[in-house]
Amino acid sequence: MTILQQFGPTYRDDGQAFYAHKWLNRLPDTTCLRVPVTVPPDQWPEHDALLFVDFGHDALGLPLAVPPKGKPSLCWLSDTHFSPAAKANRFRWAEAFDIACFVHADGAEEYRAGHREQTVHWLPVAADHEIYHPPTELIEPRWDLCFVGHVGHPRRDEILERVFAAVPSFTWKSGVFFEDCCRVYHQSRIVFNVSLCGDLNMRTFEALWAGALLLTDPQLSMAEVDIVNGENALIYETADEAIKLARWALAHPEERQTICIRNELWRNLTAHTYQDRAKEIRAYLSGMLEYRQSPLGASPMGGFHA
Repeated sequence: MTILQQFGPTYRDDGQAFYAHKWLNRLPDTTCLRVPVTVPPDQWPEHDALLFVDFGHDALGLPLAVPPKGKPSLCWLSDTHFSPAAKANRFRWAEAFDIACFVHADGAEEYRAGHREQTVHWLPVAADHEIYHPPTELIEPRWDLCFVGHVGHPRRDEILERVFAAVPSFTWKSGVFFEDCCRVYHQSRIVFNVSLCGDLNMRTFEALWAGALLLTDPQLSMAEVDIVNGENALIYETADEAIKLARWALAHPEERQTICIRNELWRNLTAHTYQDRAKEIRAYLSGMLEYRQSPLGASPMGGFHA
């Protein structure tokens, strides 16, 4: 199966679009080609299905080519939580595709309510288990706490400032990805997380797959991905509680290690890697392709829900 992914041009290739492309190409009998969104459909190479993975191209002023009818198409959209305008853009884009997948469960639910005839799935972000994994050798932590991510969001900035003031041995990194990011996690006793607005973000999955102690705010759909406070993560409601939990974790290394050990059970029992997401994307597209090639799919009365 040849899947054509619309991507770029952009200076960044480090998010779910990168991982989808990487892991689709690792699946048996699957090839994922890329074409910039600026290339019109009549110049696309031969393919069996079309994929678009959100890379924030609206912020770059790039167009979204409408997929031609006939071949199965799937979009995997994030950023519905950024602003009403970002959500409206993605809901509009989703209408052009056969299958609409959303990173955030509330976005999927809201879109599905107004598009009952379209196939809609919740498909959260994940972690690349080849990159994010527990350390293979003993590493002496350099910091008590780390945060890897961008700032500039009022709520996030306020919480970070208070936590950093209370835990002086900290590091903040921005523009750090892949193995460099995982190395920072390994060098920290606590990986701190502040979502933008309660969204289940990639930092959550990457910290758990790195075998780190995750200290995070509550995020939508955590229960659905089996993240449990006190079991495989520490979850705070306020900045005061974050400080209290950080100090407790630093003062109790054995309890901290116990939570990290439970992460291993979570990793073994859940399917939240980008390899898993690639398998889901391929299954959705191949299911629709097989259906359309069947006698029922050729009938004007036929219907399909992946």
